[in-house]
Amino acid sequence: MIFKKFDFTRDHDRCIRFLTECYRENGNITCWLPQRFDDFFFRIGSMERHKQSVDLIFVCEEKDQIVGLILPDDNAMNSCIKKGHEHIFPEMVAFAERNLAPLLKTDENGAGDFFVVSHDSLTYQADFLQKRGYTKQVAQDYDNVFHPLTQQYQLEFPKGFRLSYG
Repeated sequence: MIFKKFDFTRDHDRCIRFLTECYRENGNITCWLPQRFDDFFFRIGSMERHKQSVDLIFVCEEKDQIVGLILPDDNAMNSCIKKGHEHIFPEMVAFAERNLAPLLKTDENGAGDFFVVSHDSLTYQADFLQKRGYTKQVAQDYDNVFHPLTQQYQLEFPKGFRLSYG
């Protein structure tokens, strides 16, 4: 497998196609939506604290085909892996640990945390990360915290329509 630094002209459209194909295969369990990639690249990446993250996107290729993406976000690595290529995950993590070091926020002693974002259903990733010394983080941000509704909303829909996912 070859790791290449993301180049917009060469890779953007290829990455969008790759993410679209991954989504069709797995329903977004193991990858970003193509829209999330563009949002990260164009909107989030324009914010000062994220500019360096965009500069450290890596494309993983086998035989000139994208089989994985390393998508950094602050001091975290997100990965997207083509179905059937799960075996590349350990190599991707090792590569990210070496090459995403500029993103680490360190304390006065030089210690810092490196996060790998994974989905609970990807047990092969959890097993590998645990063997490598990673520990599962307790939810600490708004993406992972449940806030129950305190007000009951009544929505009226035209006949034959209903809310299936809120």
